[in-house]
Amino acid sequence: MHPLAIPCLPLSKTKTSESLSNRDVGYPEPSSASPIPATIETPRHTFNVIHTPGHSPDHICLHEPHEGWLFVAIRTSEAGTRALRRTMMYGRLITSLKRLSELDVDLILTGSGNVRRNALLRSKKKIAYLESTAEQALELHRRGFCYRQIRRKLSVANCSSPM
Repeated sequence: MHPLAIPCLPLSKTKTSESLSNRDVGYPEPSSASPIPATIETPRHTFNVIHTPGHSPDHICLHEPHEGWLFVAIRTSEAGTRALRRTMMYGRLITSLKRLSELDVDLILTGSGNVRRNALLRSKKKIAYLESTAEQALELHRRGFCYRQIRRKLSVANCSSPM
């Protein structure tokens, strides 16, 4: 995993949820990890590991340049988002998306199982959306609105506008 994520792994057994599996089989042993290399080799493919902070400081994507595949943990290519999260680093996310939009990508494959074509077009729409939302948030902040008010105003505006 990305080196920034390694300290986040639990060092001992901890109760993480009350799911049925935990009650029935117990809690998993702590995990361990080592820093991810710059490339991951499989018998048929080579994946470039790309650090893409934004959703989290340790976020990565995997790019297979010969196939034009980009594996992402979450939907970084969608034009809009309903959730404006305080923990997201929007400036870094925009920078990461711009970096990804320069890659030769045909398919984006997400952790949720979605597969998207026309990746460059989708990334450009997402970048434009985030830049516009950031400008609106900054203007509301300058006018004295607090985080909760800004989030409410922008969420309502984005839910009512077509994507």
